[in-house]
Amino acid sequence: MCDKNIHSEQWYHGLLPREDIKVMLRKNGDFLVRSTEPKQGEARQYVLSAMHNEEAEDAGTPIVKQEWEIEHSQVELTKKLGEGAFGEVWKGKITLKNGHVEDAAIKSVSSWNY
Repeated sequence: MCDKNIHSEQWYHGLLPREDIKVMLRKNGDFLVRSTEPKQGEARQYVLSAMHNEEAEDAGTPIVKQEWEIEHSQVELTKKLGEGAFGEVWKGKITLKNGHVEDAAIKSVSSWNY
């Protein structure tokens, strides 16, 4: 049994839009793991995205989290401000990597059915 949690790995990016993956994976062998937003009644899925040519290759160079990516543990929701068809907006605080705490408006996107 492994003691590590996938969420603590540098190559795990959480809920990362597909559009961002194309920019982040640049060379053959680059890879990252992201999660999908679970559909109602289903478990969250993990997706391995890798840059490769037409030949099968082992997973190669992990793409670590970018400076701008925020961990869930850095976000504190304090008051719901509103909601709409695509999600909710909350007042909250974000603890930056340097330890400074900032007030923030935080949008939580609803599950999408594809």
